[in-house]
Amino acid sequence: VSSMRWCLLVWGGVVWVASTAPKATTASRIDGSHQAVAPRSPPLLPPGESVTETGVTATVGDSVVFTTIDEYAAFDIDWWHDCGDCSGGDWGNSSILHIDLTSTRLRNLVAGAAPALIRVGGSEDNVAKYELGGMSLAECQTPTPFRGKPTSLCMTAFRLDEVLDFFNATKSAFIWGVPYPTTDTSKWNSTNPRALLSYLAAKGYTPLGLELGEEMAPSPLDAGTDGRGSESEYTALVEAYSELHAIVKQLWPLNPPVVLGPSVGMSDEVASNKFIPHFIKDTIAAGSLQAVNMHSYNNDGGWPNPGFLSQTKVQATTMLELTRNASATTPLWCGECGPHNGGGINGTTDTAVSSFWYMDALGELARMGLAQFGRQALAGSHYGLLQETTHTPNPDYWVLWLWKQMMGSQVLDATLTSAKQNPSLESPSPSPSVADMLHVYAHCRPQQSSSAGTAVLAFVNISPNTTHSLTVAGAGSKGALAMYTFSTPGGTNSNMVSLNGIPLEMSGDSLPKLPAAVLKPSTAPVPIPPLSYGFIALPGAIEACTTAIHREAA
Repeated sequence: VSSMRWCLLVWGGVVWVASTAPKATTASRIDGSHQAVAPRSPPLLPPGESVTETGVTATVGDSVVFTTIDEYAAFDIDWWHDCGDCSGGDWGNSSILHIDLTSTRLRNLVAGAAPALIRVGGSEDNVAKYELGGMSLAECQTPTPFRGKPTSLCMTAFRLDEVLDFFNATKSAFIWGVPYPTTDTSKWNSTNPRALLSYLAAKGYTPLGLELGEEMAPSPLDAGTDGRGSESEYTALVEAYSELHAIVKQLWPLNPPVVLGPSVGMSDEVASNKFIPHFIKDTIAAGSLQAVNMHSYNNDGGWPNPGFLSQTKVQATTMLELTRNASATTPLWCGECGPHNGGGINGTTDTAVSSFWYMDALGELARMGLAQFGRQALAGSHYGLLQETTHTPNPDYWVLWLWKQMMGSQVLDATLTSAKQNPSLESPSPSPSVADMLHVYAHCRPQQSSSAGTAVLAFVNISPNTTHSLTVAGAGSKGALAMYTFSTPGGTNSNMVSLNGIPLEMSGDSLPKLPAAVLKPSTAPVPIPPLSYGFIALPGAIEACTTAIHREAA
């Protein structure tokens, strides 16, 4: 009895008995400290009981509220390797230095997420070296201290060519994490980074974006009282961004990559950190920063139960406010976003339970106004989209696969209302119980889709017992609704998911065909089953979606 907490909840005239384990999730900060975060989950009915929530309406708006970049749903390939306790999880051969880029399966999976955007980078960017320019192989392989351990991360010219060939074969755009080696005076030593960028330009490759000085906490971020930390270190960092911008303009004068920053760790993305507003203001004023970049993990997402975006939403709200205080137009990206840091949670963030968070995060961050979402990671540890050795898709990959086919860059307003309105509110709103269980998001279909001009409604239902009887209303909703519903027949902690009742799995090295949609008339509510997520394609054209809006987010 001491290991459980019991509570009574009254909702909808039903008394619910819920039991929760008192164990809290431990949220690891980038700086190595830990903070206990209580897991959250929706109320539970007694086993075997269920309820249907009626009178729930999702209304799709007829105007675009935000436009992301076309490659919004991106993913990362990290430098992490198996190095004992210097990183979380088991990375195997998933590092950018070792992953098998000739694998037919891997190439098919990346091409299946078109338009793909791959970010090469991570915390170890700052100590990576390249056998380019005047750097010899011996010098490239010489270890550099990283978190107190000698670390050798040397990318040879041959390996770099393999990476670039992979991008070309999969038609992937890419972001590259630029190293931040320093001189004796703490200034950025740009010799080897410049050789890298010159090599890319000479080979005819243009990165979509560049990150510099990733996760530089704790110095120069939190020293001093004015947010500039050590004045010499702060000045060196800002000057490094100006130098990188100059290099970029020289190498790619017509179509320069986006320079992203400051790419700090999640524990620094708080309003009290005075470094961030100073850095954003100074670099934007200098013209050296084209997009503000955050890194975040949703450590308090209700694990190990299905949950929604939480901690990352708070951080994104703060970063958006700080960005808007400095610029009305500079976009915010989440270059490294994942379900839980420290390599994820084995048996949780690599199973179907993670997909509820992932679907919600993709929808919520786009609705908030983030232009890009870089999922950590393509493969490796316990939060990879793919299993590290076989590259078998984990459930989250299938979310990405279908999101790319359904959800374009144009974000529409989608509101959820319930017949059970809160009398304290002047406008209709879902009752707290519905809002805590069901989320909806709407986008125009991708411009390259055969159904361009229409919209898709994404839904996430984290309740284990409640079926939502959902009426779809608003723009484009008249006619037959095409439903694609993910389910977890083996439980949310399984690696297997089904789409419209068909198990999703590879056929050899090839992706499966998209299962046929389940058609439902829009004149009647559609059921959203417990513990399900998916998409509802609307039949009618929406004027905002038929207008090709390609406003660049950066």
